[in-house]
Amino acid sequence: MQKGAEAVHLANPDVLIVLSGLSYDKDLSFLRNQQVNLTFIRKLVYEVNWNGFSDGKAWESGNPKSTELDLDWSYYLRDGVIGLNEYHGPLTMNWTETRNLTFLQRISAFQSPFGGPGLSEANLHKVIFHPSTGLCVLRKSLTEPLRLGACTESEAWSYTPQKTLTLKGTYFCLQAIELGKPAKLGIICTGSNSKWQTISDSKMYLSSKVNDGSTACLDVDFENSIITNTCKCLSRDDTCDAGSQWFKVDDSTRSSSSAKTFN
Repeated sequence: MQKGAEAVHLANPDVLIVLSGLSYDKDLSFLRNQQVNLTFIRKLVYEVNWNGFSDGKAWESGNPKSTELDLDWSYYLRDGVIGLNEYHGPLTMNWTETRNLTFLQRISAFQSPFGGPGLSEANLHKVIFHPSTGLCVLRKSLTEPLRLGACTESEAWSYTPQKTLTLKGTYFCLQAIELGKPAKLGIICTGSNSKWQTISDSKMYLSSKVNDGSTACLDVDFENSIITNTCKCLSRDDTCDAGSQWFKVDDSTRSSSSAKTFN
């Protein structure tokens, strides 16, 4: 446990380290006899769960509300208060609605994954995924700006060894034109404005060159249109929000509900 905590800290000294209990994560009594000695301080979190599968009868009698709603587990007793409202939970107090209307959209890629066992609806291809919204890059037509939309409507992309992002089965590739302006589809894909590289330690930025030679990153504006802007938050600035520029080129074998012609 200590070796694992030190390894995580070495990999990223800025994250909290969570240590779980023993016996299905419900027993932290070992700390009475032996404290965890680590080289870092002020970032250690001890976590314990009480699950139905680990002590079913006691859990059922101690969590009547969760049993009634057929939930596997719940914060029912917290900080000495029964039924304390969990403001950071995904659901409201009565477990009937999501607290944040964008929450289900953000996790939609997990609810309908891009691939995996039994998901071979289409040949292997790429989608351009935007993690902050749970949406993917789509096109309406060749004349309209690319936009974010449901990943189930994403067309198949390919990411070539030459670093071009191409609509599969076509000659059209993604191009950076000008800072602050929409990214476009074009058919001359040999220029530097058609090459997209993943940058930063996270590999979550797609970077290219616009026509004047400036470096740009793929971005999203307030209307969910796909644009290019100066890359932001590449330095360690905790106050900077880079979410709009996070993109990931993911493998997918999921079929699309979209059937577009090039017009």
